[in-house]
Amino acid sequence: MRWNYIKPALASFFILGIVFIGASLEGTLPENHIKNFLNSKSGPLGMRVEGVLYRSPERRLDKSKLYIESDKIILKDRDIDVSGKILLTVDSLETGLSYGDRIRFLARLKEPRNFGNPGEFDYTGYLARRGIYVIGHSNTERWSIKLREVGWRFWMSIEDLREMAGRFLDGEELNNGAILKALLIGQKGEIKRGVRDKFARAGAAHILAISGLHIGIVAFVFYGLLYRLLRLSERLMLTFDIRKIAALSIMPPVLFYGLLAGFTVPTQRAVIMVTAFVIAILLGRSKDTYNTLAMAAIAILLFSPMAILDVSFQLSFTAVLAIIYITPRLRSLIKREDEIGDKFESHSILSRLKDKALLLFLISVSAALGTSPVVAYHFHVVPIMGGISNLMVVPFIGFLVVPLGLFSLFFLPLWRGLASILINIADSILELSIWMIGLVAEIPFSAIWTGRAAVIEISLVVFTIILSLSLKGRRRLQLILPAILLVSLIATHGWLYYRNNYYEDMKVTFISVGQGDSALVEFPYGRRMLIDGGGSYDPDYDIGKMVVAPFLRSKGIRRIDYVVLSHPQADHAGGLGYIIKNFDVREFWWNGDSDLGYLDRILRSRSVEIKEKDGLSEPLEISGVMVEFLHPSDTPLDVNNNSLVIRLTYKDVDIIFPGDIEEEGEGELLRRGLGLKASILKVPHHGSRTSSTERFLKAVRPDIAVISAGFNNPFGFPHKEIIDRYRNLGAEVYRTDIEGAVHVKTDGKKIKVERYLYHNHP
Repeated sequence: MRWNYIKPALASFFILGIVFIGASLEGTLPENHIKNFLNSKSGPLGMRVEGVLYRSPERRLDKSKLYIESDKIILKDRDIDVSGKILLTVDSLETGLSYGDRIRFLARLKEPRNFGNPGEFDYTGYLARRGIYVIGHSNTERWSIKLREVGWRFWMSIEDLREMAGRFLDGEELNNGAILKALLIGQKGEIKRGVRDKFARAGAAHILAISGLHIGIVAFVFYGLLYRLLRLSERLMLTFDIRKIAALSIMPPVLFYGLLAGFTVPTQRAVIMVTAFVIAILLGRSKDTYNTLAMAAIAILLFSPMAILDVSFQLSFTAVLAIIYITPRLRSLIKREDEIGDKFESHSILSRLKDKALLLFLISVSAALGTSPVVAYHFHVVPIMGGISNLMVVPFIGFLVVPLGLFSLFFLPLWRGLASILINIADSILELSIWMIGLVAEIPFSAIWTGRAAVIEISLVVFTIILSLSLKGRRRLQLILPAILLVSLIATHGWLYYRNNYYEDMKVTFISVGQGDSALVEFPYGRRMLIDGGGSYDPDYDIGKMVVAPFLRSKGIRRIDYVVLSHPQADHAGGLGYIIKNFDVREFWWNGDSDLGYLDRILRSRSVEIKEKDGLSEPLEISGVMVEFLHPSDTPLDVNNNSLVIRLTYKDVDIIFPGDIEEEGEGELLRRGLGLKASILKVPHHGSRTSSTERFLKAVRPDIAVISAGFNNPFGFPHKEIIDRYRNLGAEVYRTDIEGAVHVKTDGKKIKVERYLYHNHP
């Protein structure tokens, strides 16, 4: 086909892609979708729903997640037929349910919702791409009734096998049973947070989730075994193309592993990718790797156009593309010219092992290099040691632990003793792998946290390396390119550094952290202060790690000069532990009330200077901004009313951060006769009725009031009468629960407010 015909074909394909993706993004739902009935009247414990589990329960450390296809809601006066998937969280590990069970359950249902901060993970989009628009929670003792089994019999058999495997792994009392569950049957919810963090720091977090890597290794191992077995028969070799037979024969174990892993979306994509390469071998096109990879991508996108937005899709195809393109070029660069074609080259076992080790190393480096821009963009990190850690553990986990585990599960119904021996050997090898991961994770700068803006720099490096490898034999260009790269990096980094540190305005971002408080203050010329860190009463969810840190990293922030804790309560202090451990914190301020608990240990281990502040502390100036400490006084008050109250003054603009003070604390400020006038007020105690008294507001008279609260929180914050009280005084009211992060920028005269979610006031 001539190029003149290809160009319009590509253009048409591109336009059709935009149309289909646009339709998918719009996400039109049927009228009877359960999302449209969330406002229906239900009891105090939630809505009664009937539905069928379309996946097995997913166990976490102290709860379970259920995937339910709903078909009926039961109201007081009638039943309504509905449709739509629900992700339900239950405060129990043992639900007694499995795939195909039809249940009637009672739960509080709602739409999934992002926090609304720059740099956050798009949880809503992630669920929507899986057809889930409703989530729920139940913590009642009798939350469900099992009605009957209605699932597909074949899949129920697979799920029975997965449950049997899970019970077997639990019963063996393995040191790393949770990780083996993740590697063999796709149940990764029981892996402890510390282990996850260790793998993430070493750049090996992808090993814990079954994906293209695991499916590809299983295909490779079985292909190698079958090919060598077939070579033992001279008759077969003369009669058939044993490469094609071996390629076709890997599909049963690949499909078995995919089904055993729950056939999740990433697993489905990996199976499709392997299938595409098998088809290429059968058609005699095994060397046409780029077209084969494109065929796999098109096959996936035909069934799921929105898959292209998933991080797992991007990482899988970027990694494979990088391995195909970069690895052979690196290998030819490293291999000495005099070794090529040498008649006397050693073919000893040691030589072959060295060659295989080199190949594995180059594959790891190529994959890490190719995926680094994608990882930096989505996760704000560049795993410097990722290639090394993968080289160290992938051969052990991929080529030993996973095959041994699969053989163990294969023999489980036939010979439990052998299955037990194999899985314990796999556990011992895994123990060694985790030890090696721990060594890499402890290396300073094993991972560099960065902002999305730095993706430009990373992409420049990757592009230059790839281009240099492509210019084989053009020495002059290969020397010029690094020089151009160096100049480009200096210019880009200089621009980013100037933009982040040499500005004259003061910026304040009220971060959306749910039912809690957190605000980032960016003083002129680069100093930064974090006031509170939010918090969660769910021990599995660290607001600091999951919400505050991604926001800071998206801005390229690594150093925080001052961390301020208004008062030691979970919704203000809970997220600070992760921030202090993972960022360069210089000083920590608090009111000295009670004790800091675990925060004290973290602060001292990081050698952070701790300072107690109160209403008698001397004000100080930071980059032209006056910082005053207005409260607490020497009057004994409760935890909320003893909050540290700070006022920042930049030229003509004042901002007050009052923590959670209530009527008593506000009265104490008024009694002391302090001038409280401020342009901007962070509304005390999330807009509760016990705060924001009329006397206090008349003294402050804010032009702008910002409320930090959780969406549809159980306390009813902010209360309507409090919002009306601010508006009656002429203040503009902004809410993080509705508008996401609220960003304030001022030159000391004018004030500009931006809302991340751009929603109107209710």
